[in-house]
Amino acid sequence: MPSEKSRAGSWLVGLGHKQVRLTALGCGLLLSVSGCSGLIDPDPYLGTIDPSGFDVALQFATSSTSPARACLLPRRGWSGQGGTENANWFYLGGLSASQLDLANAADPTKALPPSVYQLTGCNAPEGRADIGTFDPRLDNYRKDVQYPIWATGFVPALAGAAAEPTRLSTYRPFHLLVPAELQSSVRDRMGCNDVKSERSLLERAGWSRESKVFPESGPTDFTLSFPARDLIRKGTVTYKDWPMVSVAVPVGSSTDPTVSCPFVTGSQAKYPRFFGDPDATFQFPSQHWLRGLLSGYLDGGDVPVNTDPMKCPAIVPTIKSCSMMSPCDTAAGEQCVSGRCLARTPICPVLNELWVSKDEATIPMAANAADPLPNAKVTLKDPADMTKTRSADAIAIFAVAPGQQGFSPVCRVRYYDPSKVSCARKESDSIAPRPLCTVAELMATPDAQVSAPEVYVHCLALAAGKR
Repeated sequence: MPSEKSRAGSWLVGLGHKQVRLTALGCGLLLSVSGCSGLIDPDPYLGTIDPSGFDVALQFATSSTSPARACLLPRRGWSGQGGTENANWFYLGGLSASQLDLANAADPTKALPPSVYQLTGCNAPEGRADIGTFDPRLDNYRKDVQYPIWATGFVPALAGAAAEPTRLSTYRPFHLLVPAELQSSVRDRMGCNDVKSERSLLERAGWSRESKVFPESGPTDFTLSFPARDLIRKGTVTYKDWPMVSVAVPVGSSTDPTVSCPFVTGSQAKYPRFFGDPDATFQFPSQHWLRGLLSGYLDGGDVPVNTDPMKCPAIVPTIKSCSMMSPCDTAAGEQCVSGRCLARTPICPVLNELWVSKDEATIPMAANAADPLPNAKVTLKDPADMTKTRSADAIAIFAVAPGQQGFSPVCRVRYYDPSKVSCARKESDSIAPRPLCTVAELMATPDAQVSAPEVYVHCLALAAGKR
């Protein structure tokens, strides 16, 4: 079996990030160059990713019976530190233990984590052409910025392949960042969004499809900083919470579909005139490239990484068998599962906590573990007069809420019995007002805590400036 170094090329030397300064061995091998001082043609625009193959929760198909399903609407969140509403968040289903394995340590193929290139250094629009003002009604993408490029496995020893979200239960939404930079030799001959695929990026840098290696030497055109495997396992790398979604789905700023979804009857939604329009009530997703196609993603920012294995799931197979007479190394966090010791992953996301009422969410079982919190709204009845009802946002109390220091988009769901709590605050509604508890108040009332299997959900909050 060839080593990682020999498969990738002899230019991989040193410790830490594998920072590679690459060349196309002269202008003769560059793509579509009109002379050594000419411009390098941009990749052609091939269209968008078809979301019909996505998980049904991410297809956002229009429906006459439920038009709001064609939009991605946030849910309401409360701060568990003060018992008051704090910020909106997006529910993206349950997360299994394998989805928390950021280093991909439990994968028997030893594949690297899903990766994304962040290419910097462009100083002119696509094709170095003059462009007018971006109009989201007419233009497919901006041409004055470079979008991230999803890896597809062209150099699997250096960058793991990202995938489309065909099933939320197995999709890996957290992506390892691979920094890339245009160097001065090509900076003035290329434009932003000229590069639209991993293959194009690598071939512009001189990667050979025949030999599967980069050139040994030559003038520098690109710098690619592939994180070394040991740094990945130590967690000293950057992971992005960038789940893929349909490029055309409206992403609402309000939990009210009338305000945020342009498809509902009587909609008051305000369309964005440009990306990040502060007057709009919804935005379109951030955009990226995959195999030359345009797609959308939600920008949840950096994923906070926990480097203490004892706080990570035990899912990594070992060669040790186990039994009552031959237990696993519990001091190291190993667990015995089906007669085999499982070790803990070296890193995982920092775990947040999300408290929900047992009256508003079903206690998780195997059947609903992939979607433990399906309902954003609940119907509440006045206990004194059952004919009086109101619709309300389901209670979601964060240990660390969106926008607060230390927020993590991976939430362990905790359940409580609202009839057994005594909290200082409650809703002001006249019909069935609910207690608004802090996490400290919930933790101080053990009888109110409902025993349930451990389940985790993807509780994404858009990064600052992305709302």
